[in-house]
Amino acid sequence: MVNFKKYKSFVLSYIDSFFSGNWKKILPLLILTGFINVCFVDLYWDYLAKQLPWLDNPLCFVAFFIIVLFLFVILLLFTFHIGYKWHFTTPMEDKDIWFLSSVFFFYALLAYLAHSFQMRFGETPIAFQSFPFEPKSAILIFSIPFISATIIVTIFFNKTVGLLFSFTLCVVTGILSGFNIWIFLYFLLSSILSIHLIYPYQNRIKPIKTGLWVSLLQVFLVTSLLFLGGNTDWTYYFYYSALAFLSGVFSGIIASGIIPLVEYFFNYTTDTKLMELASMDHPLMKELILQAPGTYHHSIIVGAMVEIAAKAIGANGLLAKVAAYYHDIGKTKKPLYFIENQFGCENKHEKLAPSMSSLILISHVKDGVELARKYKLGKAIVDIIQQHHGTNLITYFYHKAIDVRNKIKQTKKGVELPPVNIEDYRYPGPKPQSKEAALVMLADMAEAACRSLPNPTPARIQGMVSKVINQAFIDGQLNDCNLTLKDLNLIAKSFYQILTAIHHKRIEYPKGVDATGKGASDGKSADPKQPAESKDQYPTVEVHIQRYLRRLGL
Repeated sequence: MVNFKKYKSFVLSYIDSFFSGNWKKILPLLILTGFINVCFVDLYWDYLAKQLPWLDNPLCFVAFFIIVLFLFVILLLFTFHIGYKWHFTTPMEDKDIWFLSSVFFFYALLAYLAHSFQMRFGETPIAFQSFPFEPKSAILIFSIPFISATIIVTIFFNKTVGLLFSFTLCVVTGILSGFNIWIFLYFLLSSILSIHLIYPYQNRIKPIKTGLWVSLLQVFLVTSLLFLGGNTDWTYYFYYSALAFLSGVFSGIIASGIIPLVEYFFNYTTDTKLMELASMDHPLMKELILQAPGTYHHSIIVGAMVEIAAKAIGANGLLAKVAAYYHDIGKTKKPLYFIENQFGCENKHEKLAPSMSSLILISHVKDGVELARKYKLGKAIVDIIQQHHGTNLITYFYHKAIDVRNKIKQTKKGVELPPVNIEDYRYPGPKPQSKEAALVMLADMAEAACRSLPNPTPARIQGMVSKVINQAFIDGQLNDCNLTLKDLNLIAKSFYQILTAIHHKRIEYPKGVDATGKGASDGKSADPKQPAESKDQYPTVEVHIQRYLRRLGL
């Protein structure tokens, strides 16, 4: 049974948001529906005036216009509501609504112009010379590359949003083409095939390949429509098929050219852009290698961990891996304040107050977000950098601050000291909002924790991974990312496999040999059960040099 109260509250929430000042979310939809309404009245005014004589009354005309406008608003709002409510992993921003509305507006305008031209100039000699087909048909609309809109929307959002967008655009196109059900089905079937072929988008040539396959389908559909209509003039088949084929090909070419521009101006992130960011030639990765080599090594390991775990739980492994590469780029600002970059030097935190140390650690998230925005890594990467610590507590410095306060109270009795505020030692968040962000957070914690183990045996690694994941779960860090208990179990198994492989044991190599050829233990085996090693078993440096010179003929 349809829950009308639910949709009533949905419509009222949009109206309330408009009058409460949040007009950016609904203004593009109102502009779009107003435009479609004007096109509809302009195309069908003569017909409507004959069928509905009462439209000559200005009040009746205004009422009719408002009713049609309301129907179009409901159609678009319902479509946007479905996509926003159930099929977006992250909240839709104002730019997303403006982008979708702009694409819809442009292609609806093309449909209006095509049908308007056909209706008003189709019977003129000039039109017959340029477009030699039946004047009163809306066949001219087949030449417009509508499928490029479907390809673009599917790439930047997902398959479901692309399908909803395409369905609504096909409905409007069919209405503006004389309520032609065949045009609606023609574009809908082409859109479904393009959505299936284009997703996932992992190389720049894929839109062109998709356009070629769609063009073949469109040729088949348009020739089928002509055959079912009983048309026996083969010139129609030629012209219609040529237009349908060119429409599909140009759809792929147009989409392929527009996608990089949309990525740049709207700051969207596609799989192709992620593969480009995964290259070690990116300036940020080079800076990370030079300034913070320990952090770089840690990020590579975290990337391997999250990629395997993402595949296990059905998340975006490419996004998770690339985000893991960049999640600690903020540490390049102060690399020596992080333990993984302190090679044989003193710990700079020993001379700092715990509160100052926590501020430095927290600042690497803010610095990382600034760098990611500066280099236009994309919103998806920026969000994960911002969320990869959630609101976790910096436990070491928090307990250190408590110890310092207790020591001061013991040495200076009677001195009133403010209590240690736990919020000063928490990361600002927000908590992970997606599965990929949660994976980066858990892998970051698990890798660092296992590296601190004195003797990382498989059992200890497994116990530490489980402890880290349970701690994040109990602390509420995973409340907003839609991970299930089954997912957490699969994540723990994936992390365990990678970490045990990294911390695997090797056999102990024999003791070294000095330059004179004598072993460190004068040829005696360190193990009494093993036989003594002969001097010929490990040649001296001079012997290696002589053999090398002989190979060169010297």
